[in-house]
Amino acid sequence: MLTGFDANKVNTLYLDKNLKQYGLIHTFSRTNRILGEQKTQANKLCFRNLKKATDDAFTLFSNKDAMEVVIMPGYEDKAKNFDEAFENIKEITPMYQSVSDLESEDDESVFVEAFRKLMRNLNVLQSNNYFDWKDLPIDAHEFENYKEKYLDIYEKLEREGLIYSRLYIGLLMKQMGLKSVLRRKICCNSRL
Repeated sequence: MLTGFDANKVNTLYLDKNLKQYGLIHTFSRTNRILGEQKTQANKLCFRNLKKATDDAFTLFSNKDAMEVVIMPGYEDKAKNFDEAFENIKEITPMYQSVSDLESEDDESVFVEAFRKLMRNLNVLQSNNYFDWKDLPIDAHEFENYKEKYLDIYEKLEREGLIYSRLYIGLLMKQMGLKSVLRRKICCNSRL
């Protein structure tokens, strides 16, 4: 791993060496490269106690108050986040068949945003060695049914030329930290 190459497909780094400061950050960064929706973070398995060295390195090279952003929560906390995201989906659409009953683009927007949050939480969980569908309030089959409905909405908006509608512009603006949301629809040929 210390060859200078990024390893964005590698999910777990096994470390049995005392590293500190730049060397520690550099080594951790090799597996932290994202890979689209498939990999949003990486696991580090240290055979030595590097907690203090890690905290010191992040304090030196980053914002010392951002440790909760840098160090991911444990599996139980991640599972709890997934459960909360799934409860939100159930409030919007109690069953996956209910997605077809959403009446407006605004209703679809709420569902899409909630389902994306659910997918992000699932990606985080699946990167963990402890992952098991049995720990979740939904099974893989039901998740895939919801996902199919999510993709149907996407394809519908794409066919209608609304792929850059308020829904998607709103989500993009939210990701960029902008507060206002455009109310008009922009054709898919327009550039942001």
